[in-house]
Amino acid sequence: MHARLRAALTAVACAIAFGALAAPAAQAASFSEDACGAEASTQPFRQWGDVAQYVPVPGGSFEAGDDAWALSGGAKVVAGNESHYVNSPDDTRSLSLPTGSSATSPAMCTSLHRPTFRFFTRNTGSRFSNLRVDVLYAGPLGDIRLYHLGLLSSSSWEPSLIMPVIVNFLSALPGASTDVAFRFTPQGGSGAWSIDDVYVDPASRR
Repeated sequence: MHARLRAALTAVACAIAFGALAAPAAQAASFSEDACGAEASTQPFRQWGDVAQYVPVPGGSFEAGDDAWALSGGAKVVAGNESHYVNSPDDTRSLSLPTGSSATSPAMCTSLHRPTFRFFTRNTGSRFSNLRVDVLYAGPLGDIRLYHLGLLSSSSWEPSLIMPVIVNFLSALPGASTDVAFRFTPQGGSGAWSIDDVYVDPASRR
């Protein structure tokens, strides 16, 4: 069933696009075990007082280009990494999101054990521009739904707020999981947004 949901979310992400990760060697990996399986995790936001373990969203470092993401309106992978290099000191890329653009991540598994996500963001354009963040998920009948998570403001590279995934509570039974995709859309003013190093927090291990 999850394979069908993931395929549906991927199809929606592609429709949006055309219509609208190695950890540093100094960080010891741990593992998250929940309905989504076991994945290596790190503490990329530790220097900001966030000691939670995180796993990367697929393609969320943008070092492999943009093949994994659905992009529209001029969104593209560009040279220049977020200035803190939390994924790797060798990283050289980030995702540019000009006004009128949108980017949707690949679908990934989430559950009650993965309650939040976080990423790096920057806006070098108008201070009146915000970055809208949404999550796409499959409804009970397999239809694709959207939940608005919030609007962000930023000027220089910095971690976003810790954002709740929210829709994972729709799969609240022990052992249950659901697939989600994240969408990022600049709004208002002449924004010149960038995002980088997108992570989900598997709270089962802290």
